[in-house]
Amino acid sequence: MLIRLFLILIVMEWCSGQCLDVSGRWITAADLGAKIPEFLKLDPAAHILAAPWFRSRRVLSSRDLVRLGLQHDIHLANSPSEVCFEALGEPIAKSQVEMAVEQALASIRGDEAVEVTIVDFSPKRVLHGDLILGHAGLMSACSAGPCNKYKWRGTIKGVDGQNLMFMVELRLEIMETAAIARRQFAFGERIGSNGYLLAERRIAWRPGRTKTRIDPIGKVARRTIREGEVISNENLRLSRDVEAGETVELQVRSGELVLVTQAIAVTGGKQGDRVIVRNISTKKNFAAVVTGPSKAETAAPVAQGDLD
Repeated sequence: MLIRLFLILIVMEWCSGQCLDVSGRWITAADLGAKIPEFLKLDPAAHILAAPWFRSRRVLSSRDLVRLGLQHDIHLANSPSEVCFEALGEPIAKSQVEMAVEQALASIRGDEAVEVTIVDFSPKRVLHGDLILGHAGLMSACSAGPCNKYKWRGTIKGVDGQNLMFMVELRLEIMETAAIARRQFAFGERIGSNGYLLAERRIAWRPGRTKTRIDPIGKVARRTIREGEVISNENLRLSRDVEAGETVELQVRSGELVLVTQAIAVTGGKQGDRVIVRNISTKKNFAAVVTGPSKAETAAPVAQGDLD
């Protein structure tokens, strides 16, 4: 029994090797001429009969071949016992897949210039037809977190009515202008125009993504930002007129007299807010009112008191 099965497999493999691969919807005179030279008298592109369906075979018996010959005024003296044709599909080029992806992305990427990198696709040979990539077939290839790797499931719409599933593995990225910290910023520290530089970087693109404009000038670090780190909106907040830790110009009023000195802000606030500032010399804390950027005001009696 095992020997018989082995022999059957050998015969099947041998028959597979004897089939001629045809692409397109028709078996042409050139296809038949590869086995029966008499058909080479015809126009090589002439349609002789319908090709087999994708990934299937069509076997022509000796009688079929004689009949086909007579239909084209060809008399076969010695025809093979049979001829086998197999539709393995047409090779698909990477450029064709890239074009299909670009067309599918056109309606969902907006005005963003998305860079497409085709990693792989299957099958490599496909039906003769159109490659359709629907929006619902685009899936992230990562289980969690930001990712530039995608799988796009599509369909080959065959001209003969057949459909074939098609899968593309790809990367989708965009170029973005990012603000890079020139030095380390501590929590609560205000970022100035010399504190960062702008650089282009490649990041993952996401469907429905909206561009974010980063303008760090005057904003404050929500946490420590390391040198060389990308400054994002997530680690910034709007700055106040006075930030904790900065040196402020303090006006101390006593009647008509005004003394201008410097103090260290212990707490921060916007104009009109009450904050705590520290005398640089005595290290004592006292209350003041924010009057503008890096400016505060207090009355002399209050300034003399220690609010600790």
